Amino acid sequence: MIIKNDKNIKVLTPDGFKYFSHIRKQTKKSMRMSFYENVDYIDVTYDHIFIKNNKEIYAKDIKENDKLEHYKIKAVKVKKIEDIGIIDVYDLMDVDGHIYYTNDLKSHNCKFLGSSNTVINAATLKILLTQWIEPDHYDLNDKLKIFESPQKGEVYITGIDIAKGTGEHYSVIQVMKVVSYDPFKLEQVAVFHDNHIDVYSFSEVVHRISIYYNKAYAVVENNAEGSTVVSKLWWDFEYENLVNESSKSTGLGVRATKKTKPKAVLLMKKLIEDGDLILYDKETINELSTFVESGSSFKGKDGLDDDLVSALYWACYITEFDIFDKDICINTNIDDDGWGILSDVDTSIEEWYQ
Repeated sequence: MIIKNDKNIKVLTPDGFKYFSHIRKQTKKSMRMSFYENVDYIDVTYDHIFIKNNKEIYAKDIKENDKLEHYKIKAVKVKKIEDIGIIDVYDLMDVDGHIYYTNDLKSHNCKFLGSSNTVINAATLKILLTQWIEPDHYDLNDKLKIFESPQKGEVYITGIDIAKGTGEHYSVIQVMKVVSYDPFKLEQVAVFHDNHIDVYSFSEVVHRISIYYNKAYAVVENNAEGSTVVSKLWWDFEYENLVNESSKSTGLGVRATKKTKPKAVLLMKKLIEDGDLILYDKETINELSTFVESGSSFKGKDGLDDDLVSALYWACYITEFDIFDKDICINTNIDDDGWGILSDVDTSIEEWYQ
């Protein structure tokens, strides 16, 4: 339930009291954090965003003895974290400045809805932020959110983005179900999201999740750490549904280049804004709301996370490969200005939708 802030109530932020647009009531799986210092404990959802060392961190990734920024004292150290089950919680949306204090702890609210250079337009982002749902269940130590279990006879795609597992960037698997081919339509059914898993363990997770979802077609970025994952999938696990750019050993997986990444991003944008990419995961939607054009590339604004989005656009990129038994049809009815910030992209990159 979303309630408009009609009374113009303000919330304390690092820059004084600021307005916010809405309050969102949710009934969600939550956790309690207590601290060594003489301050109140706090009950939050696992996807609540705090600030640690001037960077965002989800509550689910906080560990005991981590230090979080505090209003009255510079930082407080987490003493104990415990699961408290499903409770009612309240989030603020569109806080002016986006940072505010929750029980004196510095938090980040639901992110801004489409600045002038966000890839996804503001109207679409506003709709998405009201349509996310809770997962049907969690698995793999709560790192895997499952919205729908695999259904017999359905075709699935896994889009994969790989990180080092050092606690900074996240390794992600976006699991998408092919709803239809004409028009081509995808539905998000599961998300794996972990910033501490090493590439070898992640390779096995990719393999198992892809098999679980009816031997899903796996689209894996092979840059940097990704080369290890695609090699293990192809040579060690002999996973035949790995999507490869060529049959050569150097063509395993998908290479992120100045040509392939814009193609994937453009396709993701088109599918989302046409309503042909159905999303349920709140964290994915949050990242989309800060995913921007930056020069000649695309990334999270001001260093914010974009790993969930990266895995998502690689899942969309499957249309570049002739692997389905049926022909794919993507709606091409688009006005000249329909791409917004992407309308000036070189036509050699845009040729995929013509």
